[in-house]
Amino acid sequence: MVTKELRPKTRSLAIRIRTRCGGSYTAVGRAIEERSGVMASPTTEMKPMGNGRVLFTVGSWLFGRDVHQFGAETIRKLAEAGTKLVDDATAAIADVAWA
Repeated sequence: MVTKELRPKTRSLAIRIRTRCGGSYTAVGRAIEERSGVMASPTTEMKPMGNGRVLFTVGSWLFGRDVHQFGAETIRKLAEAGTKLVDDATAAIADVAWA
Protein backbone atom coordinates (compact mmCIF):
# COMPACT_ATOMS: atom_id res chain seq x y z
CA MET A 1 0.00 0.00 0.00
CA VAL A 2 1.34 3.44 -0.90
CA THR A 3 0.19 6.02 1.63
CA LYS A 4 0.49 9.78 1.38
CA GLU A 5 3.60 9.67 3.54
CA LEU A 6 5.28 7.21 1.17
CA ARG A 7 4.51 9.09 -2.05
CA PRO A 8 7.59 11.28 -2.34
CA LYS A 9 8.88 11.32 -5.88
CA THR A 10 11.86 9.02 -5.65
CA ARG A 11 13.17 6.62 -8.25
CA SER A 12 13.02 3.48 -6.08
CA LEU A 13 9.43 4.23 -5.15
CA ALA A 14 8.55 4.70 -8.82
CA ILE A 15 9.81 1.18 -9.58
CA ARG A 16 7.61 -0.26 -6.84
CA ILE A 17 4.65 1.80 -8.06
CA ARG A 18 5.09 0.43 -11.59
CA THR A 19 5.11 -3.13 -10.27
CA ARG A 20 2.00 -2.64 -8.14
CA CYS A 21 0.22 -0.69 -10.84
CA GLY A 22 0.77 -3.43 -13.40
CA GLY A 23 -0.50 -6.12 -11.06
CA SER A 24 -3.58 -4.15 -10.06
CA TYR A 25 -4.56 -3.34 -13.63
CA THR A 26 -3.99 -6.96 -14.65
CA ALA A 27 -6.57 -7.91 -12.00
CA VAL A 28 -8.94 -5.26 -13.37
CA GLY A 29 -8.46 -6.67 -16.87
CA ARG A 30 -9.28 -10.17 -15.67
CA ALA A 31 -12.44 -8.92 -13.95
CA ILE A 32 -13.53 -7.08 -17.12
CA GLU A 33 -12.93 -10.28 -19.08
CA GLU A 34 -14.96 -12.32 -16.60
CA ARG A 35 -17.92 -9.92 -16.63
CA SER A 36 -18.03 -9.12 -20.33
CA GLY A 37 -16.87 -12.41 -21.82
CA VAL A 38 -14.42 -10.49 -24.04
CA MET A 39 -10.65 -10.78 -23.53
CA ALA A 40 -9.19 -7.66 -21.86
CA SER A 41 -5.44 -7.04 -22.00
CA PRO A 42 -3.96 -4.15 -20.00
CA THR A 43 -0.83 -2.31 -21.12
CA THR A 44 0.76 0.06 -18.61
CA GLU A 45 3.34 2.73 -19.26
CA MET A 46 4.78 4.49 -16.22
CA LYS A 47 7.25 7.35 -16.15
CA PRO A 48 10.00 7.41 -13.48
CA MET A 49 8.05 9.80 -11.25
CA GLY A 50 4.97 7.57 -11.03
CA ASN A 51 2.79 9.13 -13.73
CA GLY A 52 1.66 7.27 -16.81
CA ARG A 53 -1.24 5.60 -18.54
CA VAL A 54 -2.94 2.26 -18.82
CA LEU A 55 -4.64 1.03 -21.97
CA PHE A 56 -7.07 -1.88 -22.04
CA THR A 57 -7.47 -3.71 -25.32
CA VAL A 58 -10.91 -5.31 -25.16
CA GLY A 59 -11.79 -7.19 -28.30
CA SER A 60 -11.27 -4.62 -31.05
CA TRP A 61 -11.82 -1.64 -28.69
CA LEU A 62 -9.25 0.36 -26.79
CA PHE A 63 -9.99 2.01 -23.43
CA GLY A 64 -7.44 4.20 -21.68
CA ARG A 65 -6.92 6.19 -18.52
CA ASP A 66 -4.19 8.29 -16.96
CA VAL A 67 -2.43 7.01 -13.86
CA HIS A 68 -1.01 9.56 -11.43
CA GLN A 69 0.82 8.53 -8.27
CA PHE A 70 -0.84 5.11 -8.14
CA GLY A 71 -1.82 4.06 -4.65
CA ALA A 72 -4.62 3.89 -2.11
CA GLU A 73 -4.91 4.55 1.59
CA THR A 74 -6.43 1.14 2.35
CA ILE A 75 -7.09 -2.15 0.61
CA ARG A 76 -10.81 -1.35 0.68
CA LYS A 77 -10.28 1.93 -1.23
CA LEU A 78 -8.12 0.10 -3.77
CA ALA A 79 -10.85 -2.53 -4.21
CA GLU A 80 -13.51 0.18 -4.61
CA ALA A 81 -11.43 1.96 -7.26
CA GLY A 82 -10.91 -1.33 -9.12
CA THR A 83 -14.61 -2.17 -8.95
CA LYS A 84 -15.49 1.26 -10.36
CA LEU A 85 -13.06 0.73 -13.25
CA VAL A 86 -14.58 -2.67 -14.01
CA ASP A 87 -18.14 -1.28 -13.83
CA ASP A 88 -17.29 1.65 -16.12
CA ALA A 89 -15.49 -0.57 -18.63
CA THR A 90 -18.23 -3.19 -18.81
CA ALA A 91 -20.85 -0.45 -19.24
CA ALA A 92 -18.79 1.06 -22.08
CA ILE A 93 -18.38 -2.35 -23.68
CA ALA A 94 -22.13 -2.91 -23.52
CA ASP A 95 -22.76 0.54 -25.07
CA VAL A 96 -20.29 -0.07 -27.91
CA ALA A 97 -21.53 -3.60 -28.52
CA TRP A 98 -25.10 -2.38 -29.08
CA ALA A 99 -24.18 0.73 -31.08
